[in-house]
Amino acid sequence: MQKMRWMMGLVVGMALLAPAADEHKPGAAQPVALLSNGDFSKLDARGWPEGWPRGKGARIEKDAAGNRLVLDGTGAGVNLKIPLNPEYSQLKLAMQMKVTGVTLGKESWQTGRLTMSFHNAKGERVGAWPEVFGLIGTTGWQDCERIFPVPEDAVMLHLSPCNLGASGTVEFRNLSLTVARLRTLVKADAPLPAGAEANPWRLDDAWRQTTSTREKICLNGLWGFRPVLAKEAAERVPAVGDCWGWFKVPGIWPESAGITAGGAQQVWLAPWLEEHVTSKTFQQAWYKRRLVVPAAWVGRRLVLDFTMLQTHAQAFVDGVACGDMWYPGGELELTGKLKPGVEQELALLVTARPLTAERNAFMAPDRIITDKASVKLKGITGDLFLCAMPAQGRLEDAQIITSVRDRTITFAAETAGLGAGPFRLRADVTGCGQPAHAFASGALQPDTNGVLRFTAPWPDAKLWDVATPQNL
Repeated sequence: MQKMRWMMGLVVGMALLAPAADEHKPGAAQPVALLSNGDFSKLDARGWPEGWPRGKGARIEKDAAGNRLVLDGTGAGVNLKIPLNPEYSQLKLAMQMKVTGVTLGKESWQTGRLTMSFHNAKGERVGAWPEVFGLIGTTGWQDCERIFPVPEDAVMLHLSPCNLGASGTVEFRNLSLTVARLRTLVKADAPLPAGAEANPWRLDDAWRQTTSTREKICLNGLWGFRPVLAKEAAERVPAVGDCWGWFKVPGIWPESAGITAGGAQQVWLAPWLEEHVTSKTFQQAWYKRRLVVPAAWVGRRLVLDFTMLQTHAQAFVDGVACGDMWYPGGELELTGKLKPGVEQELALLVTARPLTAERNAFMAPDRIITDKASVKLKGITGDLFLCAMPAQGRLEDAQIITSVRDRTITFAAETAGLGAGPFRLRADVTGCGQPAHAFASGALQPDTNGVLRFTAPWPDAKLWDVATPQNL
């Protein structure tokens, strides 16, 4: 009897072996059948499905639709062990299932169901419990189909049509288990997305803003993109071929479980990374692109201008770290790092973590709720510009302050490289369909913060109101 059981187990194992990995293309859906005789059409001399072990309370019945597996009473079932190859990434289960008079046991999982569990070479269960199909009560035939991810170290799948309920009958027919996706075992970069330019990083058609002393070039568009996995070091820019994909700037890292599903915020991941990352599992990502700073920018100050960043970026030029930027953004100094007229690589390591561990929500003056801090909009979420400006003697951020009561306008501008002064400021205001209105200061000295400031009267200013919306 023991010899017969051993031989039957051997036959089952041989019947369930799948073709070798080199017969299939990595990542593509493959019609590899892992479950033989799932329609129970081939019966042996005793009327039992060929290649299937016998099980408690199990029998085969036939009707106009074909043969079906019937499991009577609690604990009835058939136990299968299906070998898995290392490159199997996803399995597709399809079947029809029906229950009659099945009552729920003491636990929520004690139903009529097809149980599944993955095991490693030591026989230990690996991965989360699969979300299998389970029914109670009395139903007609239910079409069941689902994709199941395969843990990386799984070599065996335990699968069992069974009745774990307190009573009743469970029936199955047309069972199918196939390989839905093959795991990519070799690291490589993702190709350019369909429809993208052959050179998505050229600057000749990028948006520009130019004045007599300054120029700004927009760096929006496709960038190389690579999430940093939890156990990976982020000390140097990943090499070419190390799973670079694509994502746009500006863009928000998607929050859905599968981050390559499409839409306005689609991420194109390298195939190997698709097996290892979801939007929930990474908080850092690399961006990179090649660029040539215009040769005419020689001798100018060069900065990278982030209009919105969530929450930190470290910049690298040709692999060398050269500065940091924090939320919400601003200008990152790259003078001396970027060389006009030379093709270079600009990489950004973006970290999307909250700046504090907790946040306060003010619900009312006497009601403050403390909650765990989080970042909802992750990544480079605003426009990104490369800017050139005078290296010495320049004005920085300007502030305009108006007073309706006093009919005055105040101009303030930060300075850099100007020295002690004195200086004069001139401001031209245009609008309201009128010629420019010029304001000029007297001699000014920068204050302790390096700010030049002057106030001028403007008694005849055209004021904006709901009745005069044209006065802008």
